[in-house]
Amino acid sequence: MASLYGHMVKRSNMMSCHMNLFLLSRSRRRAAKRHCNRHVVKMILETTQLMWTAVHMSDVDMSTLNIRAYRKTHAWHPTAVWVRETPKNWEFAVTFGLALCTEYTRRFQKRHKCERHLHFIRKLGYCAPLETRPYTKPRGPIKGGCTPLPLAMPDECVVYQHGIPNAVASYRKYYNRKGREWAALGRPMRWPTSV
Repeated sequence: MASLYGHMVKRSNMMSCHMNLFLLSRSRRRAAKRHCNRHVVKMILETTQLMWTAVHMSDVDMSTLNIRAYRKTHAWHPTAVWVRETPKNWEFAVTFGLALCTEYTRRFQKRHKCERHLHFIRKLGYCAPLETRPYTKPRGPIKGGCTPLPLAMPDECVVYQHGIPNAVASYRKYYNRKGREWAALGRPMRWPTSV
């Protein structure tokens, strides 16, 4: 399979591209704090891309917006589909992105360039999709009136409790696996000394 910006992988039990919301805690603020430094930076961009893709997939006339929108990307990835599935999912994703922005500012004493986009999208509000598609990967229930979050990870990372996928436990297991893989490549995950 061709590589697109290093995000494509050839594994039958894994999503073909990575667009995730690492739900490392039930609290968006605590989940953001548990992201390593590299992900605090990277996941803000990915969340902003997910949100702009949701806007593109609606009937919003992009030419009328007073901000330069990001291009649509990974439109049918399970997490992208989930974001636009309901207004609660939309709000969860944008506030999670803003929690990551708060953590970014706390760690690096500056504002992430995506933060103004997330504020704009939050103010714009939920944009219902023009088209939807079902997906079959496991989904883990989360709080806040959201539909279950797709677990976009290898099947062996999905943690079941009483026969139901647990989103937080699964993402923690997946995150720990990524940490081991990065360390083996000589790029260990790093966190600030006081988290």
